[in-house]
Amino acid sequence: ENEISNMSSSAIISYRAEMDVKEQQIRQELMQEEGYDSLTEEQIELEVANRLNKYSNQLIANKTGTLIEELPTEVATALQELGAMDIYSLVIGSIYFRIAGLLLPLIYIIMTANNLIASQVDTGSMAYVLSTPTKRITVSITQMVYLIASLFAMFVFTTITGLICLFIVGSGSITISYVDMLLFNLGAFITTFAISGICFLASSWFNRSKQSMAVGGGISMFFLVATILGLFGSSVMPQAIKIQAMDYFNYVSLISLYDTVAIMDGNIKFVWKLAILLGVGIVTYFISIKKFQKKDLPL
Repeated sequence: ENEISNMSSSAIISYRAEMDVKEQQIRQELMQEEGYDSLTEEQIELEVANRLNKYSNQLIANKTGTLIEELPTEVATALQELGAMDIYSLVIGSIYFRIAGLLLPLIYIIMTANNLIASQVDTGSMAYVLSTPTKRITVSITQMVYLIASLFAMFVFTTITGLICLFIVGSGSITISYVDMLLFNLGAFITTFAISGICFLASSWFNRSKQSMAVGGGISMFFLVATILGLFGSSVMPQAIKIQAMDYFNYVSLISLYDTVAIMDGNIKFVWKLAILLGVGIVTYFISIKKFQKKDLPL
């Protein structure tokens, strides 16, 4: 660490010294040029600054290259990775759509799924509903359709808003395309569809609202927290700040199948991952309906 600090200090001192020498050289060259006497003091200073700025950019590039070559291999590699870091992939794909963009939908899913079945069983209102000729399968399918449809409507409006904002901002200011925006939101919907199936299964399985919230909500929030922790061990992080052990969290989170990096790279491997999420949602909803049909309800 002290060695790197000394090397950096030496590079800075060398840079300042060379800049001072170059400034004097530029002034002398300018004095010998034709028309120098007709220039005002402000024009002279402006011309000196322009020429010095061009030299400064070249000098910084040279000094940086030399400093990196002198650094230890691991440190030099880490700095180069930080310089080449894809901020777009990290912020747009891995942070917003996979973490921040899923937070509110997950809260909505946890609360709504619980209220549709478990909460009504817990309060006794489900007994009144089932005392009518309405069949259990009709009740469960109706509640399921409501949850999926409301979730779908949420992402439809989100997608429309995103496309409008993308049109207003313009493609010149951001590299995300309209196709990427559609795929991002489709992937987010399928991901939340799978998690909603888990929450709906918990709501159909338990007779107590607190148990349904604990299991369904607990699993959902575990997936989100694991995704956040797994981000620090994922491939989008440079080695300088990457924690390899954190990568294990990506293998225990269902959200990891929502591969935003593959979407941005145009890699079709995200398709089979979304297919798995879709399958998880379908299976959990199917089990939920069967479980609700056969379960014993408290009187």
